[in-house]
Amino acid sequence: MEQLANIMTDPTAGTHSADDGPRSSKESTVSTDEYSDCTSRTSFGEDFSSHSDSFIFEEQERTATKNGHVGNTMSDAYSQCSLSIQRDDNCVKEIQILYIQMEMCEKSTLMTLIKNGELLVMPDRGWRLFREVLEGLAYIHRRGFIHRDLKPSNIFIDCSDHAKIGDFGLAVTGGAGKDVNSDIIFDSNLHLNVENQWTSNVGTLLYAGPEAVSTRKSVQITQKFDIYSLGIVLFEMSYRFKTGMERVTALTELRRKEIVFPESFNCDPKFTKQRTLLLQMLSHDVAKRPTAVELLESPHLPPVEINRAEFETSIRRSFNDRKSSRYRFLVNTAFNQSDPLKDEYVNYTDNSQEFYGMRNLLIRTACEEKLVKIFRRYGAVRLDSSLLVPRFLGIVGTNDHRVDVMSSNGSIMHLPFDLRFPFARLLANNVCRLSYLKRYSIDRVYQQRLGNCNEFTECAFDIVSSYKDRLVACAELLSVSSAIVDEFPEMDSYGYMVKLNHMNLLELILDANEVSKFSTRSELREVLSSNISRRQKMEHFKSSLRSPALTSTLFMKLLFAETSPQELGALCQEFLKLKRGNFAKADVYVRELEAICSFAEAAGNRLPIVVDLSTMPYNGEYNGIYFRIIGSRKMEKEPASAIEILAVGGQYEALKPLECKA
Repeated sequence: MEQLANIMTDPTAGTHSADDGPRSSKESTVSTDEYSDCTSRTSFGEDFSSHSDSFIFEEQERTATKNGHVGNTMSDAYSQCSLSIQRDDNCVKEIQILYIQMEMCEKSTLMTLIKNGELLVMPDRGWRLFREVLEGLAYIHRRGFIHRDLKPSNIFIDCSDHAKIGDFGLAVTGGAGKDVNSDIIFDSNLHLNVENQWTSNVGTLLYAGPEAVSTRKSVQITQKFDIYSLGIVLFEMSYRFKTGMERVTALTELRRKEIVFPESFNCDPKFTKQRTLLLQMLSHDVAKRPTAVELLESPHLPPVEINRAEFETSIRRSFNDRKSSRYRFLVNTAFNQSDPLKDEYVNYTDNSQEFYGMRNLLIRTACEEKLVKIFRRYGAVRLDSSLLVPRFLGIVGTNDHRVDVMSSNGSIMHLPFDLRFPFARLLANNVCRLSYLKRYSIDRVYQQRLGNCNEFTECAFDIVSSYKDRLVACAELLSVSSAIVDEFPEMDSYGYMVKLNHMNLLELILDANEVSKFSTRSELREVLSSNISRRQKMEHFKSSLRSPALTSTLFMKLLFAETSPQELGALCQEFLKLKRGNFAKADVYVRELEAICSFAEAAGNRLPIVVDLSTMPYNGEYNGIYFRIIGSRKMEKEPASAIEILAVGGQYEALKPLECKA
């Protein structure tokens, strides 16, 4: 680290007349104790009054000459940094202290590597360093800076063998172009000589863009100026010079408008990529030179060779830091990719031919009108949720078939897989402070199947209620479902019925049966939630779950019984007595099922209701009451009937803090 103190004091504080005589450094400062009584504020916004770094600086003593003028001589006196303030009795002078912290680059500069010929032995290392310089140049160009003095001696190599651009002493702002005095940058009359070939003067001139080394007094410097300098650097990294004169001659020829390469460089096929890049970078037409970003995207720039583990780690770190430039680069690249035209048809399926036919549109409109009429009769209002919902991986009921999308700023969203979760999220935010609500929605949902995005239309009817009214709300949902079936006489042939389950009762039975492993319960859920008949479920259950506890006769009888709540209660009592389970708690759940059946009948439900513990949702978003309204349809050329699921519903307060039924 280097530390530089720039002490700003009163311009007249250090001058004295000849009669006063020379003053020592002690006379021009105050003691530490004196200074601690002063209140000092600096333009950097820090108060240094309580800090004494005890750094020793050489101080210049000012003396008067014989003719009365003030002269400066170097004194042997030293003073502390915190003491280098002049103070008189009535005022306190402000100070400015600038600390410059520099990075240690142990491997010197790129010029060292070029002189030693290390990059010619390891060309991959040269390409990697060149890419790093390009990335650094692209970064400072995006910030609106022009380096103007890019050369190997200003490119440092750190201890990790990474390139760092330094020496910004001539840097200016102005990405679109800046008029500057050419004499400030370069002396156009500077003569090249072999003895000074590695000096900064010759080096600076050799790397300067042709637009700067001109006879005009004022020239326009753009960021393309740095690209020209980097082109000269790339040539030096790729070609070996035998003598200093050869280097000066070769670079001078390279700077010509027609760009003349050495014969050995021009004929060697291993320099093909370098020649292609140099012809672009060294063009005297500034408009034809590529930008740093364009060079990074050039197919002539070899890609970075890293192993898979390093690549995955780098990508993972980039996505973990959403404010980093690497993350923005990845997102921009993803959004700017060009997909073949066929992907527009392959990756998105909307079933437009069968859905948007005139006949189907009329049928759809008539069905929606009938459904809306029923919903309004039950006091519901239309309330649609947001189309895009932020992804929340920890939510219960996350579905593998959802369609995830990314916004331009990198936020992951997903299209609605169903109409339930967006509505639950709306209630969780509780924007409207709702404690009771009946709502309906007829809207589109999206699912990912076999790599394609499929669009469907779904209808939802939800009731928001208090916990004590949950059973009445579930019964009303069954009544609404019955009214829908009655509204469409074509559905009578399907023989629709209600299969009712209590998820808490099922969990209680599984616990009593010592089904504790998560993997076993996942397999059980996968089998029971499938859209197959009761007989097929039993066969699949026995073949895939070979646990004696799961395949016992009494457990299978209880699980697959399609019966009334009263008969289910008797079976539960027999099973839990054998397993020493908590029947008192199970009896509470059975009574809730009885109440729902009773309330639904009073509300006008005409669909048959059976209690079936094997009726499970596809995911774990339901807790408490769950039901399916299913029927069967005879398929042509098929011996068995197909299961038709008209509706599913139940309690899903696990998705949100409020009670909600759908």
